[in-house]
Amino acid sequence: FYPIKWISKIIYIPRQRMYPVIIMICIVGAYATKNGRIFDVWALLIFGVVGYIFGKIKIPASCYLIGFILGKDLENYFIQSVSAANGSLGVFFSRPIGLFIWVLIIASIAYAIYDDRNTKKKEAAKKANA
Repeated sequence: FYPIKWISKIIYIPRQRMYPVIIMICIVGAYATKNGRIFDVWALLIFGVVGYIFGKIKIPASCYLIGFILGKDLENYFIQSVSAANGSLGVFFSRPIGLFIWVLIIASIAYAIYDDRNTKKKEAAKKANA
């Protein structure tokens, strides 16, 4: 527990001095993970730029990241399921667990729309009162 007091002092270092160190450590780590493949370094830099651009235009990078990571497996499992059902999409609606998942998806979308509308109403009320 003793070093935690000293490690917590990192937050007082200015960002301008921390960013180059963090970038250097990330590049060395990307290079070292697969026995010195420069492709990993380029992938790190390209996706870093993509993440920076997403932050500037206010696109959530988490959705892109989840889609990028899970996309290939999701596509493979989707094709396997449809192939096993002889091309019928009914396989996704015929079992109770599938229906339960669809209900959860619809409920989460409905809640997101409801919450967005409430947030907009509150913001409009604040602007009207100000």
